[in-house]
Amino acid sequence: MKSDNPFEVLNSRLDEIFNRLDEIQNLKEDSRDVEESKIILNVREAAELLNLSVYSIYAKTSKKEIPFSKRGRHLYFFKGDLIDWLRKAAFKTKDEIEQEAHDVLLNQKHRPAKRYKV
Repeated sequence: MKSDNPFEVLNSRLDEIFNRLDEIQNLKEDSRDVEESKIILNVREAAELLNLSVYSIYAKTSKKEIPFSKRGRHLYFFKGDLIDWLRKAAFKTKDEIEQEAHDVLLNQKHRPAKRYKV
């Protein structure tokens, strides 16, 4: 069915263009994330990325607190792994904690109190 109103045609075409632009932008961001996750850093570069001292990086690797790879005497870090590690260590906001508590309480089955024989 062809629309008689040219503005409706223009509007639908613009919607198509915007949707395709969004898809292209999402694909570009995804490929950038994949490329970034493959970047390999040495100890100094990892320390710079995390804003820590080289000594702190060595301490965290010896305690296995940070993701790393070791080849011979050299330590290597994947940039994506370090960024993921930082995200996991982020503190939750008060609202996030309250929402989690609310979800747990809603999902909890009502269980009667246990009665013990004396």
